[in-house]
This record gives sequence, structure tokens and C-alpha cells, in this order.
Amino acid sequence: MKKQWITYFAFAAILVFAIMVSPAGAFDQYSTNRTSGNCADCHGNFRAAAPYISNSDGVAWKNPATGANMNLHDGHRDYMLSSDCNVCHLSSRFPTQLSSSNGGAGFPAIGCVGCHAGDGLRAHHVNSGAAPSGTSSYCYDCHSPATPPAENVKPPYYFTPDTAHPNKPTDPCNLNGTESALAPALGLDNNGNLLYDQNDTACVAAAPKISVSPTTLSFGNQAVNVTSASQTVTISNTGTASLNVSGISNSNATDFIVTAPATPFSVAAGGSQTFTMAFKPGSTGAKSTNVSITSNGGNATVSGAGTGVAPVLNVSPATLAFGNQTIGTTSAARTVTISNTGTGTLNV
Repeated sequence: MKKQWITYFAFAAILVFAIMVSPAGAFDQYSTNRTSGNCADCHGNFRAAAPYISNSDGVAWKNPATGANMNLHDGHRDYMLSSDCNVCHLSSRFPTQLSSSNGGAGFPAIGCVGCHAGDGLRAHHVNSGAAPSGTSSYCYDCHSPATPPAENVKPPYYFTPDTAHPNKPTDPCNLNGTESALAPALGLDNNGNLLYDQNDTACVAAAPKISVSPTTLSFGNQAVNVTSASQTVTISNTGTASLNVSGISNSNATDFIVTAPATPFSVAAGGSQTFTMAFKPGSTGAKSTNVSITSNGGNATVSGAGTGVAPVLNVSPATLAFGNQTIGTTSAARTVTISNTGTGTLNV
């Protein structure tokens, strides 16, 4: 009788434990034979009739090579993984475990999380309000809210395509469309912040951007054929990739002197390079120039202006007549005026 009661007690304890265990345990597998608490509830039967309609953008999955409709199973196995079943499956095939598999050719035995990283997957479901229990923090009832890797961090299964898997995803940012292998416009929300692919700030393509300061140089009045003091122009790269400056051209080399590094030259992201400009007018009058800078991060123009000036000596009167004057006496003084009728300073 005592053994019977022990048996009853043990059975009851197991039953209570089973009731108390969070249904989150269902997310260890993508099962299709449960009615609640598993991936299939939202994403559908993995082997349901094609086409599968993407939950992220509502686009039907198709084989890009043939245009044939594809479901979840065939899209993963037949197209992306080239029929390498062991990438996702254990030997029993069903149920599919999310974090374990036999491991395919060149793939570790980690199953679905090889592409659908756990921290990002949980964050995605929490942030989208898709937690099955109806509470936004449901996933975190069992899992710590770890910070997922950035969108541009490659999951474990993302590596260079090989002959065995030529269509597998390689670019989590999807900048060139490689992650959306089955025709949908969007790939995965790898870090769970609800910003897909290139829309995520971590995935902005690295690019150079030119900035020039100052963009206007004023030299004022400058004596003809005399070189002014130099003024400095700074070329900065405010982008995230190397800036390649391919040319610096001066539209008025007669009156303005540009001293710059030989082109082409590179400016690192966040870096800068300088050149100088001086004014040496060849004649009088207003002068101007445009210095054009071309690069792979845009083009820029620096304008320069100044006025060439020159003095003109004028003496008046040019002749003085004193007439007769008694020896030993001083005549009345006569005035001579030296004037500068030019535009530059006259140095006598």
C-alpha cells in the first residue's frame, strides 16, 4: 500500500511540474503538432502548401531560378541549403530542434539558431508584441534580456558560399539583396529591434564624404607681381570609408597660386588634408578663381578673390621757372607736388 501511495505521489508531482513549466519550453522546437506556444502558431506549418507568405513584408516565397512557389521547408532545404538536411535536422527528423542538429557540410550542429540567433529572435518577438502569452516580456520570463549582436554581425551559418551551398545567405545587412534569397524584399531582423536589413543603422554602407573649409578666400588688394600671404584650405573626410581625392584644379593659375599634394591622394575616415592658396596678380583690377576638388565622396569648390593694385607716380609741376634773382639772396619758395594716381601704395 505504501509503494502505491509513493507511486501516486510521484505521478502527481510530475503532473504539477508539467503544469508549472512555462510553455516557453515549446520554443525549443518548431513543432506542428501542438496547438499553442510554438513557432508554427505564427509562422505556419513548416511543410504547408506553397507559397509561404513572408510575415515581414507579405511577399510570397519563390525559387528565384525557376519562379516556382516554395514553402518554408523547401525554401530552406532545397534552395538555401541545397538539400543538406543535416544542417537543421537530427537523425529523427521530427521534431526540428531550434538549437541542435546533426550539422551539415561545413555547418556546426546548432540548427535554426545558426541563422536565427537566440538573443535577436527573443528581442524581435518581445519588441513586436508577438509573445504568445499576450505579454510583451513573455520570452524574458525564462530568458535574460541579453543585448543581441548588431544587425551587421554575421550569424554562425553566414559564411562564404561554397559549391555545396551556393545559395545560402551571406549578408545580414542585405545591402545587395543576398539575404532575401527567396524573393521577399526583407531578410531577417537579426538584432530584434524591428529594423530590417539595410534599414538598420548598423548596416549603413560605409562611404566617404568630403567637406571643405573655408569655401571662400578673400585676398583684398595686392600689389601687382607681389605674392600675398598664403591661406589654408582643409579637406576633411566626414564619412566612414577612405576618401580618394582624384583632382585639384585651379581655374586662374595666372593670378592665384595653389600649393597642394599631388593627386590622387587618400584621406582616412575622420581625417583631413590641407592645401594653400596665394594671390599674385599679374595686372591691376579685380581677379577671381575657382579651385575644384573631385573625389569619390563628392566634389567641392573653393573660390578666391582679390584686386591687383599698382602705384602711379605723378609730379606737378614738371618745370619751375624762377626768373632773375639777386646773387646771394633766396627767391620765394615754389611748391612741387608728388602724387600717387595709382591703386597701390607708392614707396618713394
